[in-house]
Amino acid sequence: MTRKKLLSNINHCFGWGLFLLFLTYFNWSLALLIQNYNLLGIKGFILNIFALFFEVFGPFYAIYFMVQLLDGLLDIGKVEYQLEPLKTYPQVDVVIPIHNVNPVILEETLQGFQAVTYPNFKLWVADDSTEKSLAKKCQAITEKYNYQYFFQQNQNFKAGMLNLILPTLKGKYVALFDVDHLPTAEILTKFVSILEHHSEFAFVQAMYSFRNVQNPVQVWQAMSQYQFFLAEAGKRRLGTVLFCGTTACFRREFSYPLPEGKLLEDFEHTITLAGKGLKGYWLNEFGAHSLLPESFDHMMSQMFRWTKGQTAAAIYNPRKLFGRGKSVRKTFDFLITSTLVFVVATMYITAFFYALLYLCKVPVIRAVNLDQFAALTLTLIIWVIYGIIFTITTYYTKKICKFKLTFWHVIFYMVIGGLTTPFLLLPTSLGLLGQNKLKKGKIAWNKKIPLFTIAFIITVIGLIFLGLTIISVIDFLGIITWYPVKNFFFSIFGVIAPLLLGALPFITVAKRLCKKSHYYNNENIYH
Repeated sequence: MTRKKLLSNINHCFGWGLFLLFLTYFNWSLALLIQNYNLLGIKGFILNIFALFFEVFGPFYAIYFMVQLLDGLLDIGKVEYQLEPLKTYPQVDVVIPIHNVNPVILEETLQGFQAVTYPNFKLWVADDSTEKSLAKKCQAITEKYNYQYFFQQNQNFKAGMLNLILPTLKGKYVALFDVDHLPTAEILTKFVSILEHHSEFAFVQAMYSFRNVQNPVQVWQAMSQYQFFLAEAGKRRLGTVLFCGTTACFRREFSYPLPEGKLLEDFEHTITLAGKGLKGYWLNEFGAHSLLPESFDHMMSQMFRWTKGQTAAAIYNPRKLFGRGKSVRKTFDFLITSTLVFVVATMYITAFFYALLYLCKVPVIRAVNLDQFAALTLTLIIWVIYGIIFTITTYYTKKICKFKLTFWHVIFYMVIGGLTTPFLLLPTSLGLLGQNKLKKGKIAWNKKIPLFTIAFIITVIGLIFLGLTIISVIDFLGIITWYPVKNFFFSIFGVIAPLLLGALPFITVAKRLCKKSHYYNNENIYH
């Protein structure tokens, strides 16, 4: 057994140990609640059950994610490949779908492909732009670099565009790139080498860096993406690597059909492949240099689409995930991945139920006599686990990032994660309710989100929690008598209140920090 495999096994044993600890706490607390049903009454019993569920649910997610990140850091499941020599150089069809794209972005990317070293690839620009003048410019640029231009009107967005062109291609492999992804010189060679020597993989997905990180909000987004990439590396051991929509290479027969009319065609396609017993490989190397959204509205709109789309995709594909012969572990991993916002969100939900417990003067009954101390203990445990996750992410980002990472960026990353989570509860809830469709005939790829309205509502809720914090502290000090026993609810109320109160100032500042440049003059771009 290699050293990395040993460390990975220790990591998993540690994770299972924490799972069992929380499971024991949950079952013990549940038994005590049942025993004290007459004391609590139906209202008190139900509120305790909900509070208990979410105070355990959040750490479960966080522990799972932490173990996955550590596996990614250990580079578990990495396969060996050689760039030279390949016995043959099978044709790779590179497809770049575009929609009303800024010609500057397209030209930069096509120039980037001029430096690609793989000797046998054919590049297609697949255009469904609604603006004729842009389409003509994009055609001229494509032909300028001797690449192929494919135009057809399409009402089914990116997946529809790809489903029109992919069946016409003849190459053994199909590589998909977004229009803003400048390829690294050897990425196609790496893709082909892995697929030629490892028949167990249906596709290879590579990570990508960012070339326009200019402000703290973009640092946060880049770090969040790198955290996701690290988790992807940790998925190799289980075989649940996700197709990320770009910078990936498929065996042609597995590249299509892509699910049309869905918010996240890439995640849906991954689930489809997994339902057939197929898997992908995560190449933990940069395959391209991408652009981050440059307006905060675009950034949040993209996150809304991703969050809602992933949640709905996992929840509403039961046959593909839960069918006969499907791995329970893999199904569980897809469900965790699709609702990962709950890692942080459950802290807010738990605080809501603790507020009801406090206002209704309901006794809190928990294992090991924690009772009212549960709020304090929960807060400490959450911060420890999140601290480990933040540390791993920071270390990894520092190791691979192309921009200067400072101490203040890390603090900002931690704070902004807490500030954005309440916004993402809305798309997650909509995803759980099945809202997973793009409307035909509409051009909005990333819809405009009423951020100020949502922020105002969140801030009002923050004022309520601030009031509860003050009352709880006064009650704790004995100045007033509200709760029948010594309460520690202020420990969780005091953490939640400033994060919620910061919503409106955060949106205001973030919008000012993120200003558009010459790149994005139409944010319906497939990105």
